Amino acid sequence: MSIVRNAFFVCLLAAALASAAVDPALLNLVMPDAKFISGIQVDTSKNSAFGKYVLSQMQSEDPGFAKFIADTGFDPRRDLTEIVAGATGASDNPMLLVVGSGSFNPGAIANAAQAHGASVANYGGFTVITHATRGSSQGALTFLSASLAAMGTQDAVYAAIDRYKSGATLPSALAAKANQLAAANDAWFVSTGPVSDFFTGKMANTKAGGAMQANLLQAILAANGGIKFGASDIRISGEALTRSAKDASALADVVRFLAGMIQLNKDSNPQAQKLATLLDAMTLATSDATMTISLTMPESLVEQLFVPSGAAAPKRVQKRAAIR
Repeated sequence: MSIVRNAFFVCLLAAALASAAVDPALLNLVMPDAKFISGIQVDTSKNSAFGKYVLSQMQSEDPGFAKFIADTGFDPRRDLTEIVAGATGASDNPMLLVVGSGSFNPGAIANAAQAHGASVANYGGFTVITHATRGSSQGALTFLSASLAAMGTQDAVYAAIDRYKSGATLPSALAAKANQLAAANDAWFVSTGPVSDFFTGKMANTKAGGAMQANLLQAILAANGGIKFGASDIRISGEALTRSAKDASALADVVRFLAGMIQLNKDSNPQAQKLATLLDAMTLATSDATMTISLTMPESLVEQLFVPSGAAAPKRVQKRAAIR
């Protein structure tokens, strides 16, 4: 696995950690036509119970993770501060961008990436590290400074460089919504287009995928939500704007149906039993064309959901004590 893909993996893993601020320097790098934006804050979340749990899973005893740190001088548990991601949705040429702030060593990361087969080029005065992805597309990574990085599809990274140089800003309405969500949550997302755009061609079962597109996803015109980490629990909330009050009610019924199916399987499936316990506390409501959902769950139970059935329970206190 290349250094660039390793970097992408640790950024996604770090996305389980969050806080409530949005750095405008990151937000303004996102494409103005983004259909989906999410944000997370890493450094101020390390004291949350779930944050410490996630950090404990990123142990340097893992040879691959330890080599990544040694090769790049970058330890996401220590050096990563904040992440904002944007995507344009489904198209013939989808664009994905992940921008992050922290403490980076661009030279060491570029050297390590080249040693693992990546290419290095110059665009707009910035060094861009590229690597092949599935198909003919290229993934790219660049450092706009020692504290600001951008990675994603090559076109998206090039466009982010252009926005950085020109001082472009995200449209005010979208930026205001992002800041509103971030102020109320530790991790957040906002979709500005039909949710079905993100699942087109991605459903493995074509019949199931068609049903989802026709009966559920097509009805959702926009959505947003977030996660709030407490001392001992985690709150998840969200809302979906649909085409009509009838669609909002139907969407709520579908969610209740899926929750009921989980409840029916709880006696035969340990994971379903854990989920059923959580769903008992779920609240659904509709108002005109909007459906809202909220759920508060014990942090310890969320940890258990990450453990495969029959596996040992996660070691919580001892590993957490080692993280500073």
